[in-house]
Amino acid sequence: MSRIFTIVAAIAVTLPLAASAKDITIPFGNNSWDPIAGFSWRVAGTEDWTVVELPNGELGSGDFLDLALSAPGDECLFDFQITKPDGSIQDRPAVDPCVDTYYFFADE
Repeated sequence: MSRIFTIVAAIAVTLPLAASAKDITIPFGNNSWDPIAGFSWRVAGTEDWTVVELPNGELGSGDFLDLALSAPGDECLFDFQITKPDGSIQDRPAVDPCVDTYYFFADE
């Protein structure tokens, strides 16, 4: 009986740790001359992008939004992908919002 209790207790303790996520919200600003037509993010090095809904379908020059990010465990590197109105895409790999508590996008 105590052996079963020990196994169940160990599972109960480790499951919340495995499912825990790091939720971060940072100000994201557009410092380019053009509006941003699309914005996506992903945990660095993963495949699945999360599309951010932009206010009025775009983020104007000089505008900001509160960017909510979520990553498993202690991960804190994210890839950003910005789409301009002409359809061109600019990637910003390995952004660390745990160090940089805000992010300003500017053209390359």
